[in-house]
Amino acid sequence: MLYTTKTLRIEKAAMNNADNKALRREFADALEAHFKRCDMVVFHDETNFNLYMSRTQGWDREGERAVVQLPASKGKNLHVQGGASSATGVVLMKTHVGSVTKEENARFVADLFVAAMLTDEYRELASLVILRLAPYSPMLNPIEGCWSVLKAHMKEYMAKRKEEFLVRGDYDTYVANRFAIMAEAVTTCKSAITRRLVWRMERHCLKAQYAAQRGEDMELGK
Repeated sequence: MLYTTKTLRIEKAAMNNADNKALRREFADALEAHFKRCDMVVFHDETNFNLYMSRTQGWDREGERAVVQLPASKGKNLHVQGGASSATGVVLMKTHVGSVTKEENARFVADLFVAAMLTDEYRELASLVILRLAPYSPMLNPIEGCWSVLKAHMKEYMAKRKEEFLVRGDYDTYVANRFAIMAEAVTTCKSAITRRLVWRMERHCLKAQYAAQRGEDMELGK
């Protein structure tokens, strides 16, 4: 048997305990039922961005390491809340500075429901059902893959405007200007989250969904 050195992945000890596996199965069964009824399913999550975003690969001479110098602090985060559906693509997306409180999250969910009702496909929508994702189960939420695509487009967008991060522009501070550019990047690049992309991510999550329904252990990063 051949052993190789690999990057370590951290998995919580409670990730695959009986309680969490039961919650995971309950979520997967409920989600499948909504799809079978042809309900509009909107996947909701939050993520954050900062100027620390960097590429994981780079160019250098053969035999040399590609090294990039990073600041000691990552800086403040721009938080993004989003909802996406394979029926419409992006349903709603908002940005704000600072952590998300329970009240802000509840307000966003309410706004998300209103936005869903305004779509042509679901104009007659009259009820909202919230499915809570089981603990340690990002592999069951298609929007996780959508965030990765959005961040890739944002990196490219901000790289083209890197000089603007060094001035205050129309703002009182450099930080305010940088947050404004990052928020603009989200607004500009969110069109990358298309109906087809969400559909593809739904298909990608099906393997994990079926495994959850069978009560199998989950692994992060697969």
